Amino acid sequence: MEKDSIHYKGCQVTYWTHEKDGFFIAEAIIHCNHLDDDKIPHISGKAFTNLGDAEKYILNEAKTWIDAKERSIAKRQ
Repeated sequence: MEKDSIHYKGCQVTYWTHEKDGFFIAEAIIHCNHLDDDKIPHISGKAFTNLGDAEKYILNEAKTWIDAKERSIAKRQ
């Protein structure tokens, strides 16, 4: 289980994949100080037969979470 990370809109998304029953499942943790969130979100992905699809899915989910959090903060201001 090797971890990798990307940066998106000032946030660090650390993600990794693991294999279970012949399927790849990706997970991610989002670190985002500027989004004033007390909790560090953990996202679990769905099972895919292709490693690349699992990684693509989890990164899209993480980006969607960050975008939604930014919109939520903007509405409160």
